[in-house]
Amino acid sequence: MRRRRGAHAGRAAAAVVVAMTALTGVAGGRAGAFVSTPYLEPGVTIFSGNEYCTAGFVVAGAHGVGILTAGHCHRQDTVRAQTLSGSGEVVRPQVGTFDRWRFTPDLDLAVVGVDQSSLPVRPEISGAIPVTGTVSAQDLTAERPRMCLQGQTSGLVCGAYVWSDGRRAKFDVTPRSGDSGGPVFVESAYGASARAVGELLGTTPDGHALVELIAPRLDAWGLRLQPVG
Repeated sequence: MRRRRGAHAGRAAAAVVVAMTALTGVAGGRAGAFVSTPYLEPGVTIFSGNEYCTAGFVVAGAHGVGILTAGHCHRQDTVRAQTLSGSGEVVRPQVGTFDRWRFTPDLDLAVVGVDQSSLPVRPEISGAIPVTGTVSAQDLTAERPRMCLQGQTSGLVCGAYVWSDGRRAKFDVTPRSGDSGGPVFVESAYGASARAVGELLGTTPDGHALVELIAPRLDAWGLRLQPVG
């Protein structure tokens, strides 16, 4: 993807943004032991400097393929994932670079360009659940569905819809460190497919998961979900 540097807050401004959004970020500050993966797909660990987060939904636009994650996950432009070499050694090859990111009171979202990823890119959540569309804020209000998160630390966790203001939503899950940027979705019957809700931002003071809704952001940024196959 062509690099287009987005507006983002520095470390000093970050504390202000966190306070204004009433959010406790769940991106970690230290990389530990992570599950290695042969694929870059929604739900796996990604690293930016010493920050670790979760890869979100796979998207496509005029400039190529990317993955979504939280804007506050940006520490360095280079993004890496963890895998095993041919000899079984744990390595962290580069899989992309931040193409666009925002970390403001109104938007916490990023796109990592992965056209040159050293790992194959798959759009299915954890390589198993195809994503067939998006869920709007209106859908959430009308359906009040169970919402699920695939986080690199928490794994697959689900909880009841709580609230939405049209651009963000809360649901009854308490994320853990490293889950930031992870895909939040609504499963179809029997979990055969999913509709994308958004990207995890963090934990609210009342202990719920806070989500950036992506349906309006995809249109604004000229992106679409990458289809399976």
